[in-house]
Amino acid sequence: MLFIACAAIFTACKKNNDAPAARYTSNLNIINASTDTVNFYLNGSRLNGNSNLYPLYSSGYLQVPAFAQNFQVKKLFNQTTNAVQQLFSIPLNLDTAKGYSLFIAGETAQQAFSVPDLIYSDTTSTKCHVRFVNASPDSNKYDMAIGSAKITGKGFGTASDFTYADTSSTAKITLYQTGSNNPIATYPFALVGQKWYTVYTVGKAGGTGSSALSFAIMINL
Repeated sequence: MLFIACAAIFTACKKNNDAPAARYTSNLNIINASTDTVNFYLNGSRLNGNSNLYPLYSSGYLQVPAFAQNFQVKKLFNQTTNAVQQLFSIPLNLDTAKGYSLFIAGETAQQAFSVPDLIYSDTTSTKCHVRFVNASPDSNKYDMAIGSAKITGKGFGTASDFTYADTSSTAKITLYQTGSNNPIATYPFALVGQKWYTVYTVGKAGGTGSSALSFAIMINL
């Protein structure tokens, strides 16, 4: 009788403490800075839904498991081979409740990198926030003038912090090789107050066609 009573108490305690395990998540934005159309996976599950990641497109912020995870980047389904080609796996250690951007600049893990995103609703300033990310997998460093802001000396896989820039309907974004005053590319772009902009390079120095060195613009918020 005593054994049965103890067993019943133990079972009741176990049921009362059978709470679901906490699920920690982070927010990840995948940016395709390559010339391939790709998809993004975790443990065999495609994370970017039904929309493929075309060149110069981004997924928007996806809620993914936090802490150490091993993600996979794959090409589209090949109807000729009846298979999906995996390009590479990339381990990421993402802090909980924070935001990150993952840039895919080529077909190897060495051509992909993540940067933290400290983005918030800024209603105290009439200016905008801008940053520059070098997603061009060559050995050069680049400078970027974004309206009234200039960011210098960024090598592949590095990103500047967000900085303020004056708003303007006639602003220009200009890319330079570090140490040179000769523009590589210039593009007119209106900068709107309280917006957050990421400008990132694509292609390579000396590249042609879709692989030519240029830059793209993403509005984070």
